[in-house]
Amino acid sequence: MKRLLQIIIYFIVSVQFSYAHDYESIKDLCQNLEEKYSINIYFEDFPETTWEIGYTLADETNYEKLYTYILLFDEEFSKYPSSFIDKTNLEGVVFAHSLSISNQYRTAIPDYYNEILLLDFIRGDYNKVYQRHVIHHEFYHMIEEEFNGNAYWKDPEWSELNADGFKYGAGGSSVQGHSNVYSYTHPHEGFINLYSESAIEEDKAEMFATLFVKEEFDKLNEWIPSDAILMAKMDYMMNFLKTIDGAFSEEYWEELER
Repeated sequence: MKRLLQIIIYFIVSVQFSYAHDYESIKDLCQNLEEKYSINIYFEDFPETTWEIGYTLADETNYEKLYTYILLFDEEFSKYPSSFIDKTNLEGVVFAHSLSISNQYRTAIPDYYNEILLLDFIRGDYNKVYQRHVIHHEFYHMIEEEFNGNAYWKDPEWSELNADGFKYGAGGSSVQGHSNVYSYTHPHEGFINLYSESAIEEDKAEMFATLFVKEEFDKLNEWIPSDAILMAKMDYMMNFLKTIDGAFSEEYWEELER
């Protein structure tokens, strides 16, 4: 009897598992997200992009990873006020894998000219915190371009928050693949990690992403009592978002379920 029960449970779980990761269920999930966020979702074709981008589309061998990643994406985008997403003019999101640009593999690529966010649903899947972070980080580059006119804007107000004499590095692409640059080590006053020291646009995107990922926000809260610069950068980012959408109120941040 016990053996029979185990077989029945295994059969039920197997059926649910296979159904949850087949083409039709992924398609239905994407259609739901299109309606929810008023954007286009691409997973079975690849839209025109500003730059030449290497990619591989999903197939039945990785539908399980794709389905899991899309659910993670939905969790992260659900943290934004719906009115805010509308104001960013985001046109679509692409789910593919083996994304690359200029011979560098990337976990995500923001095509801020075509308003399309491209996400690699496999790269970094061993670390869900990292995957969550990247979604917000790369989306911020699109936000910067949308509201400040340039994804690489050298924001003078942000620069003034840094300690006297500090100079950013050669940009995010210059440290791609370097070990430990993304780790939350609080290497110097005013900085979350070494990656944030590579460029002002990366510093701002790192702070933005940190506000929405619990594990990272908890670390930020450990550091800001003794780091006035980090506190000022957090306040700056929250105030900037509020100028875009009043839904980013104090109550919003207090109630946000990261």
